[in-house]
Amino acid sequence: MKKLVVISFLLALTLGVRAQQSTFESAITDALNLADSAKTIDDIHAVTQRFERIAMAESNRWEPLYHQAYYRIIASFYLDGDKQKDAALDNAQKSIDKATELKGDLSELYTLQAFLYQARISVSPMRGMTYSQKAAEAAQKALQQNDKNPRAHYVLAQNIYHTPAMFGGGSSKALPHYKRAADIFANGHKDAPAGPRWGRRSSKEMVEKCEKE
Repeated sequence: MKKLVVISFLLALTLGVRAQQSTFESAITDALNLADSAKTIDDIHAVTQRFERIAMAESNRWEPLYHQAYYRIIASFYLDGDKQKDAALDNAQKSIDKATELKGDLSELYTLQAFLYQARISVSPMRGMTYSQKAAEAAQKALQQNDKNPRAHYVLAQNIYHTPAMFGGGSSKALPHYKRAADIFANGHKDAPAGPRWGRRSSKEMVEKCEKE
């Protein structure tokens, strides 16, 4: 009888955990679907706020912090004024730092860090040399953690693509990394249910663009 009670308790506990995971993943998916239809800066802010609420409800999970940071970075490209752009990136940095403290996927977080550094350059080209190097270092760290992370290859390719040819950059140098990202995406890569899922279409488009240049 005691064994039956224990088994029933463990079964109920397992089902409860699975239900909680399912609810969490559904919330993330719903927010990402909302992001897919975003067209304005207000839409992006709405997506960011959705992830903020999920992060507050699931304070032990790194994924909503990751998405929150990603869309703050995206927002920075739409904002007017250097101060506004940098403020958005400062907030994104805080989310990345917190997600790292929660022991999130380091390959994905280093990739996102590289993307943030690239966004810093878009605020002011004068930052190019400093932040391009920082972005390259972060992307390499991401690949050291997981060399099959397509987003890490994509971000590294972006860094090379936007580096002047005289300094070893350009489309021909970036193309192998874009191809690597696109190949990984095309050959069975599956994103984690609550994790990042961007980069697939962009990688393919950049391969086509570089091949024409």
